[in-house]
Amino acid sequence: MKLLDKINSFLDQLPRKDYDLYHQILRASRSIPALLAEGFAKKSSQRDFRHFVIMALGSSDEVITHLRIAKADFLLIEEYKSLSKQLNSLAQKLQVQTSDFRSRRSDKY
Repeated sequence: MKLLDKINSFLDQLPRKDYDLYHQILRASRSIPALLAEGFAKKSSQRDFRHFVIMALGSSDEVITHLRIAKADFLLIEEYKSLSKQLNSLAQKLQVQTSDFRSRRSDKY
C-alpha cells in the first residue's frame, strides 16, 4: 500500500494532457493489492491463488511500462520491478507446490 501512496504522489505531478496515462497507471496500480486480496480470500486451491498472483504480476508489469512512458523517477520504477520479482517468485513457489501435490497424488494410484 505504500507504493500506492508513491504512485498517487507521482500522478499528482503528471500534466493534465496525460489524462489517459494517469488513469491507466491508477487502475493498474490499484488492481495489484485488490487481486492479491481476492485471490487469497477465494482460494480454494493453490492453483486458484496462483492465478490471481499471476494477474497481479501482469498489472505490476503494466505499471512499470506506463511509468517508463511517463518518464517516472527511476526509484519508483525499481520498486515496481522489485514487486514484480516478488510476485514472480511467489507464483513459481505455488507452481512447485501444485506440481509436488500432483506427483504425490499420482504416486498413490
